[in-house]
Amino acid sequence: MKWVTREKIKVDRVACPWLIKKFIDGDAEFVFLPHETDWTKIDDGIVFDVPNCELGHHDEDLLQTVAVKQLCRKAGIDRVDAGPNGAVISFRKDSFARPDRLIQWITRQAGTAKVRPDQKLVLMRAWDDAAARFESLTKTLAELAGLAEEKPSKSKAV
Repeated sequence: MKWVTREKIKVDRVACPWLIKKFIDGDAEFVFLPHETDWTKIDDGIVFDVPNCELGHHDEDLLQTVAVKQLCRKAGIDRVDAGPNGAVISFRKDSFARPDRLIQWITRQAGTAKVRPDQKLVLMRAWDDAAARFESLTKTLAELAGLAEEKPSKSKAV
């Protein structure tokens, strides 16, 4: 994935690429553009740490947000709506890459997950606070991302 930010980097933008590459996207490619770039026109990468972008300074937990967004991309998730009693997850084009794996995962959830007729995944959970909700959802998103990935078949050497 391509990650885009301003040129003439300072400490925070030196650390972000390293952290992104190490913990979020090992194949990350970074592009540094002039400050006067129209950031709203960039659609072939993730814009970060520039004025008025989704992953800017207004986000206290930038790395956590980036990690969650990356998991959502990998799992084909379009939206996550969460509250103290659970979450509703919408998939892009109302479809999951590996429905067979998703069905197996739902079965293992022992009645705490189901798919609604509108193809949204419902998680029934009781989270005590926002931190517990975030931690549990991040774990679930990682599991869904793993389910959606195509694993290369292991072939034996002849």
